[in-house]
Amino acid sequence: MSTFPFGEDRDTTTSPLSSFDTYSCSTVNEGGPEIVYQVEVPADGFLSAAVREADGVDVDVHILSALDPTACLDRGNFHARADVTAGTWFVVVDTYVKSGVPQAGAFHVDIGFVEPSRGPCDMRTGTMPRVNDGGNH
Repeated sequence: MSTFPFGEDRDTTTSPLSSFDTYSCSTVNEGGPEIVYQVEVPADGFLSAAVREADGVDVDVHILSALDPTACLDRGNFHARADVTAGTWFVVVDTYVKSGVPQAGAFHVDIGFVEPSRGPCDMRTGTMPRVNDGGNH
């Protein structure tokens, strides 16, 4: 995926993947099924991902620098974000396990990317007129 913003409705109960149980950025039990998004970032910038869950569902979102749970940059119950460089990143929506029961189900994910503006960053010095100051600036 390389078009931003990106959003879709999914359901972790339909996912055959359940490879990541824990992540380096958390001790939370994420042993339920997950859905992985491969994200192609065109430039250095800010990557974010957010999830909205259906009632009775508990999925968390993670941003990884590689398809490896030890490469976790950030995670959250509803939102994760990271400063990234151009290249491939992964967003994983994973199911929380409560008392041995995966809280899998329907969710909506939004993934966004913002490239910072480029150009001169100069401050102007001197006096600046204000509106309606009668020349007193």
